[in-house]
Formats: sequence, C-alpha cells, structure tokens
Amino acid sequence: MSPRPLLRSPCACKRLRRLPNHGRFLGTHASSVAVNGQILTLAYKIKKLVSQVLPPTGSGTQFTESAEFWEDILTNAHNDYASTPERPARVVVCGTDQWSPSEDLVTALLSDPLASDDPVNDVLSNRHRAIGTPLTISYATNPTNNGNSIQIPSNYLRQFPTAIQLTEVKSGDNLKTLSEDDLLLLFKADFPIVVVNPITTSLVDLLRIRLPSNTVLVQAAHPIKPSDRPHPLLASESARVQEIIFMDPSRAVQALKTLHGDPISSSVIQRYQDDFLGSGVSSITHALHRALGVPSEPPLATFRATVLLAHLRGALNASQDMINSATANVASISTNVDSLSRQVEEARRHATAEILGLGQAKAAKWGRVWPPIIRFGQDDLPRVIEAPVQETEGIAEAMMQSNRQMRGIMDNLTWWRVLWRVDEVSGLVHAAVERTWCPELEKKLVMHAGSLTSLQQDFNVQTFSMLDKTKAKLPYDYALLRNSMQQMSTSPSFALTPSTLVEPLHKRKSQLYKYPTTHLHLGAQRTFVGMSAGITSSAAFSWVGWAGWLSGAGLNVGTDNALLQALSSTMNFGIEPTTAVGLGAFGALASLRWAIGKWERAKKRWWEDWIRIGHGLERDLKATLEDVMREKVTVVAENGCVALRETTDKRKDEIAQFATELYALQAEQEIIEKQIRFKS
Repeated sequence: MSPRPLLRSPCACKRLRRLPNHGRFLGTHASSVAVNGQILTLAYKIKKLVSQVLPPTGSGTQFTESAEFWEDILTNAHNDYASTPERPARVVVCGTDQWSPSEDLVTALLSDPLASDDPVNDVLSNRHRAIGTPLTISYATNPTNNGNSIQIPSNYLRQFPTAIQLTEVKSGDNLKTLSEDDLLLLFKADFPIVVVNPITTSLVDLLRIRLPSNTVLVQAAHPIKPSDRPHPLLASESARVQEIIFMDPSRAVQALKTLHGDPISSSVIQRYQDDFLGSGVSSITHALHRALGVPSEPPLATFRATVLLAHLRGALNASQDMINSATANVASISTNVDSLSRQVEEARRHATAEILGLGQAKAAKWGRVWPPIIRFGQDDLPRVIEAPVQETEGIAEAMMQSNRQMRGIMDNLTWWRVLWRVDEVSGLVHAAVERTWCPELEKKLVMHAGSLTSLQQDFNVQTFSMLDKTKAKLPYDYALLRNSMQQMSTSPSFALTPSTLVEPLHKRKSQLYKYPTTHLHLGAQRTFVGMSAGITSSAAFSWVGWAGWLSGAGLNVGTDNALLQALSSTMNFGIEPTTAVGLGAFGALASLRWAIGKWERAKKRWWEDWIRIGHGLERDLKATLEDVMREKVTVVAENGCVALRETTDKRKDEIAQFATELYALQAEQEIIEKQIRFKS
C-alpha cells in the first residue's frame, strides 16, 4: 500500500488561501506546507506500524488495543486534517460510572444563569427524558430537541475561536462497559472529558485503562489551588492524559438552581457567585481556550494539527504498550522454557545417579532428589516438589553380588562332577546364570520404569500447560505445534513398559548364553573326550607291557597261544615290562591332569567373558537410560522447549525491529511538535 500524497496539491494551497489568517500559521506558506506534509507522512508511518504491532480485533484483546480500532481513529483524523470544510470542535463528555456527575458538568457549562424560564434551560433540564445515548448538543438560534441531538442558542458553544459541538455519553457501570461506538466517539473527539467520582473510581485504576492522549480528567472534588508542579500521576510515563482538573459540578448546578429561585436577591446572587466560582467549573473553559487557541491565532488549522498529533501520540502509546507487553510475555515464556529445560537436565542427572548406582550420599549432592515432581505455580513459574530418596544398589554392587553367587556355583562344578554330567554343563550354567544375573537390579529397574512413566506424564502435562499459556502471548501456529506434540506423545515408541530398562540385562544374558556358555559346554566335552582317549591309550600301553612281562618271565605259554606270542614279539620295544606299566600309569595321570587344566582354562575363559559382559552391561544400561530419557521421558518437553525457544527468539527480533521504528517515529513527532510550538 503506497502512502497518501503529501499536501502539496493545489487544493491544499487553495484551502490555505481561503483561510484569512493562514499567512501567520506556521510562519511562511512554504514552511506550513512542509510541516503539513511531514504530519501526513508521519500519520501514514504510524498507521503502518500500528497494523503490524497491534493484534486484530478477534484475538482476545480489548477493542481499544486492536489494530482495527486505531486504524479507524487514524484514518478519521488523517481525513479530517486533510479536509477543507470548517467544522465545530468535537467535545465529548463521559462519566466513568453512573455516580459520576457528568450530567451536572454539562448542565453547569451550558445553562444560562440570567434567565430562569429560558428555553435553553428547559431543554437542558429535560434532555435525558426518553433519550438514549449519546446525546449531541450543538448551537442553533431556536432550541429544538430531535431525540439523540438537541440544538440550543447557548452562548457557551460560541465563545471560543472555533465553535464547539458537545456530545454527552451516558455513563454506565464503568468505562469498560462502553460500547464500541461510544469508545470510537470518545477517542475521535477533539477534546475528550472524562468525569470521575473519586469515591467509586480510583484515579490510579482509571489510568490503567486506555484513554485518549488528550483526555482531560475531571475529579469531582473540591477544587484545589493550581500548582506549578505537575500531578505525580501526570508526571509518570504511565499517565497518558493531558490534564487533571479538580472541580465540583454538583455545586455549580446547585448554585444555578439557587439563582433561578430568586434572581433579584443580592444575597442569592452573592451565594451564586461564591458557589459557582468555588466549584471550579471555569477550569474546563480555560482548558478549552488553551486547546482551541485565542482569536489572534489561526484556530482551525492549529487545532486540527494538534488533534491529529494527539491521535498519533495515542497510537504510538498503544503500540509502545503492546511492545512492552510483548517483551514481558517473551521474557516470561523464556523464563518458563529455561526452567523446564533445567528441570529436564536435572531429571537426567538424578536418573543417572539414582538408577545407575550413585546412591543416596552422592545423589544428595545435587541438592534435589529424584524423581522430581514438577508443577507450575500461580506465577507461571515451575516448582519442584521433592520426594524422599530410597537407597538403591548400583550396577557394580549388583555385579559383585552376582559374581559371589556365580563363583560358588562354578567352584562346585569341578572336573569330576563334569565327567558324569558332561552333556548337562550348558543347562547347569544356564540355570545358574538365570538365578544369579542381577535379579535385584532387574526388579529395581522395573520399579524405576514405573517412576519414569510418572515423570514422563508430569513433563507432558507441564509442556501442554505451557503451550496453552503461551497461546495468547505469542503469535505462532499453536494448533500445529500442539498437534505435533500430541502425535509424539501418542506414538507407539513413546510408551514406557516394565521391560524398557531391563532390555540390556536380557541382551547381555542372552549373549552370555550364546557364546561363553556354549564354548564352556564344548570345552567340557573336549576335555572328557581327550581325557578318556589318553587314559584308554595309557591303559592299553600298560596292559601290553604287563603282557610282555608275563611272557618274558617264562610263564607256561604254549605254542598253542599264538596271540600272546605275537604280542610279545611285536610290542617288545626294548622297554622293561615294569617300565611300560609305569609309563602307562603316568600317561593316565598326565591325561587326567591335562583334563583338569583344560577344564579350568575353559572356566577361566568363561569368567573373563562374564566380566567383559558385566562391564558392557554398565555401558549398555547407561546408554539405554540416556536414550529412554531423551527419546521417551523428556522428548515432548525438549521438543516443546526447542520450538518455543525458536519462536521467542524470532519474536524478540520482531520486537526489537518494531521498537526501533517506534522510537524513530516518537522522535520525529517530537520534532514536528516543537516546530508547531515555535512557529505558532
């Protein structure tokens, strides 16, 4: 969208020529056109910034904080400033509630104190009978009542350099209950007046509500002496109103009634003067004179420029409030995200300390206990509710206990027992491993899997709660992110089962069955076969030697015993029979010793595999726990934190850019306002 053309057209120059005092407005004609162009360009820039910074109407924000509201205000002010026809100044009077004396203020300003039966007073006294809101009061020679508008020949409406048109908005329960039309009427006013009853409405609370920047607040109280020092509420940056006036409109109306009762009595006239002047109603008249100018100045042009700049200032204030609010929201969300991230890291450390065997003494060093129960407090900050620590055995202690139990079983599996049960070795070892392979650790891991499930649910609840709370604070695709988190939390791989943490135990136990135990079984069989072969060979050799000894000793061996003769002749190696018997016996003993050594070496290799697998179990459990914590327990919280952190970082960059533009426009407006004050 391209900006509106600057006021350098012939129609603008004609408008300036038609006004008799425009030669004095803003110095020379050239400088006047230049300042007009600067104001209109500034209005376009501010309107563009408002459309980017302020939220749309249907986003849950208040109507006065929406982009559509301020675009309507700025468009109306821009068109009014660039228009040629003269018009009366729009004064809008509105009360904060039904107890504020806004009607008395209008009556006191417009009533004629010198005529008790004046038609003007009759119309004013009957203006709220069967008449809705708002009520527009303008000047006319003959008083008329047309329902929502009345015309009266009130001199008050014509005593200013620019004629005024007064609109009275009927007070409701409070300003927040005003309709959108009434709010637009109040904010589009050239001179908005808000009447406050200090008993029912606190001024501090009132200034928290969005008001026009050129608002005059009327406190219904006894007037105080004007001071050179501004009111503290006006001096603060949060108070964006033009002026605070203390007056008593009801006292002024009572003074008028007193005068109308006996207008010729000197005492009544004196009482009227005392009460009317003491009410401070004339302060509004002085404020209108300051805003509309004096007859020696170009009232209409200066007044329209002042009104447009006031609307621009209000739009900048609304944008600045929105930027400040967005900055606070981003900071709050970042705090919650960082806190949840710290809770995730803390839960991981405690899980490692508690499950993998750091024990109670080491876990206490963290200053927290595991698993932590985390909840969001009323201030949207996470809180950790600590639970008592239960001491648990670590992996090293569980393996030492398994070693002691398995050592006793393997020590009982001696070589002479293996000889009789050589085919049952794998079954015996398998059964022993099944009984002794970290049974207590397995039970505790199953128990901790249940604790991790509870922790997983807590993190999910916190994450979705944080997403719900940031929905109205950050402009991002909330539905898409929440749907992604829900899909992640309902996927089959997300579920935690009792066997989630014990899978490394089963895997390592299966590895122990498949390789070391099988090799041990084969070693037992080879030992048995080798020992049997050696003992049999040695026995045969001893028997041959014994047979030779019998033949060499001259036993009565007949020629009919051909077998003994053959053996004696063929097996005679020149070894004495006793030596042969001894060698056979030695061979049998050597075979037995070889068998014992081979079996012990097989068991030693099995123990080395046992220890190696035990060390691998510790690594596997640690890696499994880290994977479970990262991919199951904290995956939703981590992904939610990452997504929100990316969104907040992007939002911070946008806010910084908007703030830079805002400060530049505020500085530009201050320069224009100084130029107008200097040249007017």
